[in-house]
Amino acid sequence: MELFSARRLDFVAVAFLSLIFLFISLFRLGLPGVYYDEALFIPPSAKLFDSCSLNAGIFFKIGCVPIILQPPYIGSLKALLYAPIFGAFGVGVVSIRLPGILILLASNLTFWWFWRRRLGQGLALLLFALVSIDAASIFHARVDWGPYVLQNACKLALLCFVIAWLETRTPRHFALACLIVFVGIFDKLNFLWLIPAVLLGVALVYRGSAVEAFKAHLKLNSAALLASILIGTVWLFRLIIPIAIAGTNSSPFVLSEQFARIAAVVAGTLNAGAYPVLFGTPWPGSSWLSTIAFASTFTGLALLPFLGHISRGSENTRATVRLVHYSALLAVINCVLFACLVATKEAGGPHHAIIFSHLWQLQFVATVGFVVATVRGRGPALRASAMTACAALCAVPLALTGASVRHHLNALDPRHLFSPAFSPAIYDLAYVLDGLDASEIVSVDWGIHNVVFSLAPKGRRDRYSDLWPTFNDLGQGRFPPAEAAKVLRGKDRIAFIIRPAERAVFPNTIIGFEKIAKLSGDCATQPQIVRDATDRIQYLVYQVARSCLG
Repeated sequence: MELFSARRLDFVAVAFLSLIFLFISLFRLGLPGVYYDEALFIPPSAKLFDSCSLNAGIFFKIGCVPIILQPPYIGSLKALLYAPIFGAFGVGVVSIRLPGILILLASNLTFWWFWRRRLGQGLALLLFALVSIDAASIFHARVDWGPYVLQNACKLALLCFVIAWLETRTPRHFALACLIVFVGIFDKLNFLWLIPAVLLGVALVYRGSAVEAFKAHLKLNSAALLASILIGTVWLFRLIIPIAIAGTNSSPFVLSEQFARIAAVVAGTLNAGAYPVLFGTPWPGSSWLSTIAFASTFTGLALLPFLGHISRGSENTRATVRLVHYSALLAVINCVLFACLVATKEAGGPHHAIIFSHLWQLQFVATVGFVVATVRGRGPALRASAMTACAALCAVPLALTGASVRHHLNALDPRHLFSPAFSPAIYDLAYVLDGLDASEIVSVDWGIHNVVFSLAPKGRRDRYSDLWPTFNDLGQGRFPPAEAAKVLRGKDRIAFIIRPAERAVFPNTIIGFEKIAKLSGDCATQPQIVRDATDRIQYLVYQVARSCLG
């Protein structure tokens, strides 16, 4: 056996890229600060590893076990998976963020292993390189904004199971694809976007193969499909429709405006991930990555009318035919996903657009592979020119992704400006609150409670209350301050956490707090001020005796 065989070099390259991924992901792991949505699952999870009596945002539970969280489009999959981790290691930056990073790494490795047999070593390695240094994916996983990590794992699993079923006609792959759909929806409801995307992609690209694969094991596949329909119908009427009705807002829906907004968000996410949201500054890098992704998708769509001709062409190898089918399938999936985002009024953030992660890279690689396979049997001059062009084309997204990573790493500095909701000062705030002798600690503005609750020591989380909706309503004059004071649980001294007015997420909460402060008269203490590394004030903590609030 040769010391440096192609297979061994392949694994060495993957190991090296995995180390690069871990370095990027773990570099200054505590930055940016733990975010409210990132900690959304921890209070429900705390009912399992801390105390069942804790207040948590839960829509539906069985005993102490959370099933559907609040907001109700998020299930408790992550809360259940993390409960034993927090029980064993406590809640901190490492236990919050490291598992998600490792899940993404495992997803990338599994994705590479699956496609290695179908794309070949070279193309699969290119795919792994693109997803391993993708700043959009890595930094969404770091703060698990969305949440992203488990949804991405389910998305990749669904795609792989569908492809495996179409190519092997094995009924277990069809059953697993059906199962993973429900797991993905349970994790987060917008996994529903993938159902029409995959179904339409298979119908347009693999229609004949799908019918034959279904008929090959008709009884088993029919049983899995029937079970899925029955379970899906129950979910539809008991969960999905009520949530959709409750979540409907009355703002006007203008299709052209929504289309333009989603196009801008998707392009921005492919180029910069969540950089402007995390760091509160415009993206300083290039915008060419989204151009490559869009051009690749349009190329895949352009191949759709020629699938039959390419499949019948005697000069085309089986590998060439498979590559063109992969490219067309991913192009259809990406387009349908885009249409789903446009059709969803509430969609419009990077945490929605990140659903294209891994999909556009796979589509790009499959398209490049098809071009390479097509010219491989041509004349030497044409082959050399085409191979050189493809090599240069592959180098461009790699260089752009590397530059994107550099911009993100440069921003991971405590002295850098972070968005208020992602400020690292949240750790200092948690330390200050832990030292307070207060019977209740109230978060006045949005985006504070989940994090300080999560970072509090075990056995002391029952002091924390999230009352930002109350203060927001109070600030809008919907009820008098005395009514707001009645919802406070504290019996002795109560601490209120606010942001400076200019950094408040919901400014009306500050107005509401000022009304409570007037009600307390001179009882409020001078605020404890929490600053960030740049000496900007991020939080103020006031303490008031409960007796002063009536």
